[in-house]
Amino acid sequence: MTTFQTKAQELARVLISKVEDPEVAQRLARQFLQEAFKIGEGQWIFWMQRPYPEDEEGHYHLEQWVHDYMQHDKPLSRSLQKRFFWKNFFVLNEATLDPRPETEGLIELILKLGPRKRVLDLGTGSGCILLSLLQEWPEAWGLGVDCSALALQAAEANGQRLGLESRVQWQQTDWFSGVQGRFDVIVSNPPYIPSSELERLDEVVRRWDPVQALDGGKDGLECYRLLAQVIHPFLAGYLFLEIGYDQGPAVMNIFGKYFQNCELKQDLAGRDRYVVAF
Repeated sequence: MTTFQTKAQELARVLISKVEDPEVAQRLARQFLQEAFKIGEGQWIFWMQRPYPEDEEGHYHLEQWVHDYMQHDKPLSRSLQKRFFWKNFFVLNEATLDPRPETEGLIELILKLGPRKRVLDLGTGSGCILLSLLQEWPEAWGLGVDCSALALQAAEANGQRLGLESRVQWQQTDWFSGVQGRFDVIVSNPPYIPSSELERLDEVVRRWDPVQALDGGKDGLECYRLLAQVIHPFLAGYLFLEIGYDQGPAVMNIFGKYFQNCELKQDLAGRDRYVVAF
Protein backbone atom coordinates (compact mmCIF):
# COMPACT_ATOMS: atom_id res chain seq x y z
CA MET A 1 0.00 0.00 0.00
CA THR A 2 1.24 3.44 -0.92
CA THR A 3 0.99 5.90 1.95
CA PHE A 4 1.58 9.63 1.94
CA GLN A 5 4.98 8.97 3.49
CA THR A 6 6.04 6.49 0.81
CA LYS A 7 4.63 8.82 -1.87
CA ALA A 8 6.78 11.63 -0.47
CA GLN A 9 9.84 9.36 -0.60
CA GLU A 10 9.04 8.34 -4.17
CA LEU A 11 8.56 11.96 -5.18
CA ALA A 12 11.82 13.01 -3.52
CA ARG A 13 13.69 10.45 -5.65
CA VAL A 14 12.25 12.13 -8.73
CA LEU A 15 13.02 15.65 -7.56
CA ILE A 16 16.62 14.89 -6.56
CA SER A 17 17.68 15.02 -10.21
CA LYS A 18 16.57 18.64 -10.30
CA VAL A 19 17.61 20.00 -6.89
CA GLU A 20 20.57 17.65 -6.20
CA ASP A 21 20.27 18.06 -2.41
CA PRO A 22 18.44 15.13 -0.71
CA GLU A 23 17.11 17.28 2.14
CA VAL A 24 15.79 19.91 -0.25
CA ALA A 25 14.18 17.19 -2.39
CA GLN A 26 12.43 15.70 0.64
CA ARG A 27 11.20 19.10 1.83
CA LEU A 28 9.97 20.00 -1.64
CA ALA A 29 8.21 16.64 -2.06
CA ARG A 30 6.30 17.20 1.15
CA GLN A 31 5.42 20.74 0.10
CA PHE A 32 3.98 19.48 -3.20
CA LEU A 33 1.87 16.93 -1.36
CA GLN A 34 0.68 19.34 1.30
CA GLU A 35 -0.46 21.86 -1.28
CA ALA A 36 -2.13 19.27 -3.50
CA PHE A 37 -4.12 17.78 -0.63
CA LYS A 38 -4.45 20.95 1.48
CA ILE A 39 -2.55 19.48 4.41
CA GLY A 40 -1.55 22.04 7.05
CA GLU A 41 2.04 22.11 8.30
CA GLY A 42 1.04 20.78 11.72
CA GLN A 43 -1.12 18.05 10.18
CA TRP A 44 1.52 16.24 8.13
CA ILE A 45 2.44 13.81 10.91
CA PHE A 46 -1.19 12.63 11.02
CA TRP A 47 -1.30 12.06 7.26
CA MET A 48 1.98 10.15 6.82
CA GLN A 49 0.50 6.67 7.25
CA ARG A 50 -2.77 7.34 5.44
CA PRO A 51 -3.32 5.54 2.12
CA TYR A 52 -2.37 7.72 -0.81
CA PRO A 53 -5.43 8.21 -3.08
CA GLU A 54 -4.52 8.12 -6.77
CA ASP A 55 -8.10 8.73 -7.81
CA GLU A 56 -8.60 12.08 -6.07
CA GLU A 57 -8.28 15.56 -7.56
CA GLY A 58 -5.23 16.30 -5.44
CA HIS A 59 -3.30 13.52 -7.18
CA TYR A 60 -3.95 15.02 -10.62
CA HIS A 61 -2.87 18.47 -9.41
CA LEU A 62 0.29 16.92 -7.99
CA GLU A 63 1.15 15.11 -11.21
CA GLN A 64 0.72 18.30 -13.25
CA TRP A 65 2.73 20.48 -10.86
CA VAL A 66 5.60 18.00 -10.68
CA HIS A 67 5.61 17.64 -14.46
CA ASP A 68 5.75 21.41 -14.92
CA TYR A 69 8.52 21.69 -12.34
CA MET A 70 10.65 18.95 -13.85
CA GLN A 71 10.07 19.70 -17.53
CA HIS A 72 9.58 23.48 -17.55
CA ASP A 73 11.35 24.69 -14.37
CA LYS A 74 8.03 26.03 -13.13
CA PRO A 75 8.24 26.58 -9.37
CA LEU A 76 5.35 25.50 -7.19
CA SER A 77 4.66 29.14 -6.31
CA ARG A 78 3.90 29.81 -9.98
CA SER A 79 1.66 26.77 -10.31
CA LEU A 80 -0.24 27.90 -7.22
CA GLN A 81 0.10 31.60 -8.09
CA LYS A 82 0.87 32.40 -4.47
CA ARG A 83 3.92 32.77 -2.23
CA PHE A 84 4.34 32.99 1.54
CA PHE A 85 6.08 36.23 2.46
CA TRP A 86 6.67 37.65 5.93
CA LYS A 87 3.48 36.47 7.70
CA ASN A 88 1.02 35.84 4.86
CA PHE A 89 0.46 34.21 1.50
CA PHE A 90 0.33 36.68 -1.38
CA VAL A 91 -1.37 36.18 -4.74
CA LEU A 92 0.99 36.36 -7.72
CA ASN A 93 0.48 36.64 -11.45
CA GLU A 94 2.67 36.83 -14.54
CA ALA A 95 3.31 40.56 -13.98
CA THR A 96 4.63 40.20 -10.40
CA LEU A 97 7.93 39.05 -9.05
CA ASP A 98 7.99 35.93 -6.93
CA PRO A 99 9.21 37.57 -3.67
CA ARG A 100 12.54 36.39 -2.26
CA PRO A 101 13.64 35.85 1.35
CA GLU A 102 16.10 38.73 0.97
CA THR A 103 13.17 41.13 0.61
CA GLU A 104 11.86 40.04 4.01
CA GLY A 105 15.10 41.52 5.32
CA LEU A 106 13.95 44.85 3.94
CA ILE A 107 10.80 44.57 6.09
CA GLU A 108 12.90 43.83 9.18
CA LEU A 109 15.09 46.83 8.51
CA ILE A 110 12.16 49.22 8.07
CA LEU A 111 10.36 48.00 11.18
CA LYS A 112 13.35 49.01 13.30
CA LEU A 113 12.26 52.62 12.76
CA GLY A 114 9.12 52.11 14.80
CA PRO A 115 5.63 52.93 13.48
CA ARG A 116 5.25 55.54 10.75
CA LYS A 117 2.09 57.08 9.26
CA ARG A 118 2.55 57.31 5.48
CA VAL A 119 4.33 54.74 3.32
CA LEU A 120 5.02 54.75 -0.42
CA ASP A 121 6.04 51.56 -2.25
CA LEU A 122 7.52 52.18 -5.69
CA GLY A 123 7.15 49.24 -8.10
CA THR A 124 4.85 47.49 -5.65
CA GLY A 125 4.15 44.35 -7.74
CA SER A 126 2.07 41.99 -5.58
CA GLY A 127 2.04 44.60 -2.81
CA CYS A 128 3.78 42.20 -0.41
CA ILE A 129 6.19 44.82 0.99
CA LEU A 130 3.64 47.57 1.53
CA LEU A 131 0.90 45.30 2.89
CA SER A 132 3.30 43.59 5.29
CA LEU A 133 4.31 46.98 6.66
CA LEU A 134 0.69 48.13 7.01
CA GLN A 135 -0.11 44.99 8.99
CA GLU A 136 2.73 45.75 11.37
CA TRP A 137 1.78 49.45 11.63
CA PRO A 138 -2.00 49.51 12.21
CA GLU A 139 -2.16 53.32 12.16
CA ALA A 140 -0.34 53.66 8.84
CA TRP A 141 -1.69 54.39 5.37
CA GLY A 142 0.09 53.37 2.18
CA LEU A 143 0.29 54.04 -1.53
CA GLY A 144 1.58 51.37 -3.90
CA VAL A 145 2.49 52.36 -7.44
CA ASP A 146 3.37 50.20 -10.41
CA CYS A 147 3.48 50.69 -14.17
CA SER A 148 1.67 47.36 -14.67
CA ALA A 149 -2.12 47.26 -14.37
CA LEU A 150 -1.96 43.47 -14.13
CA ALA A 151 0.47 43.59 -11.20
CA LEU A 152 -1.85 46.04 -9.43
CA GLN A 153 -4.72 43.55 -9.82
CA ALA A 154 -2.72 41.12 -7.70
CA ALA A 155 -1.84 43.85 -5.20
CA GLU A 156 -5.47 44.91 -4.87
CA ALA A 157 -6.60 41.31 -4.38
CA ASN A 158 -3.99 40.87 -1.66
CA GLY A 159 -5.05 44.06 0.10
CA GLN A 160 -8.68 42.96 0.10
CA ARG A 161 -7.87 39.46 1.31
CA LEU A 162 -5.88 40.91 4.23
CA GLY A 163 -8.62 43.40 5.08
CA LEU A 164 -6.40 46.41 4.42
CA GLU A 165 -8.28 48.01 1.52
CA SER A 166 -9.31 51.01 3.62
CA ARG A 167 -5.69 51.85 4.41
CA VAL A 168 -4.07 51.39 1.02
CA GLN A 169 -4.37 52.91 -2.41
CA TRP A 170 -3.02 51.55 -5.69
CA GLN A 171 -1.96 53.74 -8.58
CA GLN A 172 -0.78 52.82 -12.07
CA THR A 173 2.02 55.20 -12.87
CA ASP A 174 5.66 55.42 -13.86
CA TRP A 175 7.42 56.07 -10.55
CA PHE A 176 6.25 59.47 -9.24
CA SER A 177 4.03 60.64 -12.07
CA GLY A 178 0.74 61.71 -10.49
CA VAL A 179 1.89 60.94 -6.94
CA GLN A 180 1.02 63.64 -4.42
CA GLY A 181 2.15 64.35 -0.88
CA ARG A 182 5.13 63.42 1.24
CA PHE A 183 5.85 60.12 2.91
CA ASP A 184 7.55 59.08 6.13
CA VAL A 185 8.91 55.95 4.44
CA ILE A 186 9.53 55.31 0.76
CA VAL A 187 10.55 51.77 -0.15
CA SER A 188 11.49 50.20 -3.45
CA ASN A 189 12.86 46.95 -4.81
CA PRO A 190 13.45 48.23 -8.34
CA PRO A 191 14.73 46.34 -11.38
CA TYR A 192 18.50 46.06 -10.92
CA ILE A 193 19.77 43.29 -13.20
CA PRO A 194 22.03 44.61 -16.00
CA SER A 195 20.38 43.96 -19.36
CA SER A 196 23.35 41.92 -20.58
CA GLU A 197 23.00 39.51 -17.64
CA LEU A 198 19.33 38.66 -18.08
CA GLU A 199 20.05 35.66 -20.28
CA ARG A 200 22.44 34.29 -17.66
CA LEU A 201 19.94 34.36 -14.81
CA ASP A 202 18.76 31.17 -13.16
CA GLU A 203 16.36 29.37 -15.48
CA VAL A 204 13.46 29.65 -13.02
CA VAL A 205 13.85 33.42 -12.72
CA ARG A 206 14.39 33.93 -16.44
CA ARG A 207 11.35 31.90 -17.45
CA TRP A 208 8.84 32.82 -14.77
CA ASP A 209 9.61 36.32 -13.46
CA PRO A 210 8.59 39.32 -15.59
CA VAL A 211 11.50 40.91 -17.45
CA GLN A 212 10.06 44.35 -16.75
CA ALA A 213 10.63 43.80 -13.03
CA LEU A 214 14.21 42.58 -13.54
CA ASP A 215 15.83 44.70 -16.25
CA GLY A 216 17.73 47.58 -14.68
CA GLY A 217 19.24 48.87 -17.92
CA LYS A 218 22.76 48.70 -19.26
CA ASP A 219 24.51 48.58 -15.88
CA GLY A 220 21.53 47.73 -13.66
CA LEU A 221 21.57 51.18 -12.04
CA GLU A 222 19.15 53.19 -14.19
CA CYS A 223 16.29 53.14 -11.68
CA TYR A 224 18.55 54.20 -8.83
CA ARG A 225 19.84 57.19 -10.78
CA LEU A 226 16.30 58.28 -11.59
CA LEU A 227 15.04 57.86 -8.03
CA ALA A 228 17.98 59.77 -6.56
CA GLN A 229 17.24 62.76 -8.77
CA VAL A 230 13.47 63.06 -8.24
CA ILE A 231 12.66 61.60 -4.82
CA HIS A 232 13.33 64.52 -2.47
CA PRO A 233 10.00 66.39 -2.90
CA PHE A 234 8.13 63.24 -1.83
CA LEU A 235 10.33 62.15 1.08
CA ALA A 236 9.69 63.32 4.62
CA GLY A 237 11.72 60.62 6.32
CA TYR A 238 13.60 57.53 5.18
CA LEU A 239 14.23 55.84 1.85
CA PHE A 240 14.83 52.06 1.80
CA LEU A 241 16.11 50.27 -1.30
CA GLU A 242 16.94 46.69 -2.14
CA ILE A 243 20.02 46.33 -4.36
CA GLY A 244 22.06 43.65 -6.09
CA TYR A 245 24.70 42.02 -3.88
CA ASP A 246 27.54 43.61 -5.89
CA GLN A 247 26.00 47.07 -6.32
CA GLY A 248 26.57 48.52 -2.86
CA PRO A 249 29.41 50.97 -3.63
CA ALA A 250 27.80 52.12 -6.90
CA VAL A 251 24.36 52.78 -5.36
CA MET A 252 25.94 54.49 -2.34
CA ASN A 253 27.84 56.75 -4.71
CA ILE A 254 24.64 57.65 -6.59
CA PHE A 255 22.62 58.54 -3.49
CA GLY A 256 25.56 60.11 -1.68
CA LYS A 257 25.35 62.98 -4.17
CA TYR A 258 21.79 63.78 -3.13
CA PHE A 259 21.55 62.69 0.53
CA GLN A 260 23.51 63.76 3.57
CA ASN A 261 23.11 60.35 5.16
CA CYS A 262 23.38 57.01 3.36
CA GLU A 263 23.92 53.62 4.95
CA LEU A 264 24.72 50.27 3.34
CA LYS A 265 23.15 47.25 5.06
CA GLN A 266 23.73 43.52 4.63
CA ASP A 267 21.38 40.55 4.34
CA LEU A 268 21.54 37.44 6.52
CA ALA A 269 24.25 35.98 4.27
CA GLY A 270 26.44 39.03 4.92
CA ARG A 271 26.08 40.41 1.39
CA ASP A 272 25.37 44.05 0.60
CA ARG A 273 21.63 44.13 -0.04
CA TYR A 274 19.99 47.34 1.18
CA VAL A 275 20.62 51.08 1.09
CA VAL A 276 19.00 53.47 3.57
CA ALA A 277 19.04 57.20 2.79
CA PHE A 278 17.71 60.11 4.84
